[in-house]
Amino acid sequence: MKRCMVTGNVGRDPEQSVASDGTHYVTFSVAVFNGKDKSSDWVDVSCRDKLAGICLQFIKKGTKVLVDGTYSISAYINKDNIAVAKLKIYANSVEFFSHATQPEPQNETQAEPSLESDITF
Repeated sequence: MKRCMVTGNVGRDPEQSVASDGTHYVTFSVAVFNGKDKSSDWVDVSCRDKLAGICLQFIKKGTKVLVDGTYSISAYINKDNIAVAKLKIYANSVEFFSHATQPEPQNETQAEPSLESDITF
């Protein structure tokens, strides 16, 4: 089985599309940092159905994610006559490690909870 796991930051907000058979898809790109030469490789990610809806709701540009799925590699010659290879992951699962932006407080007068508060479960 071709299985791939990558972690990185989402490079663009997810884009939603619907296939001719009615299947909902979401696609986004992930920048995978290469520590050796301090560069990033870009990976395209495709999710469908329920996972697509979850990703569309919670992922934004800048979100750190771990993507697990199967992959395909395509190669082509671009318009500048340069050979290009592209990795695409068809996600089985996506884990979110961070949010792209932290929500701002709704009311500035609302006090932050203190560590000394009584917590009841």
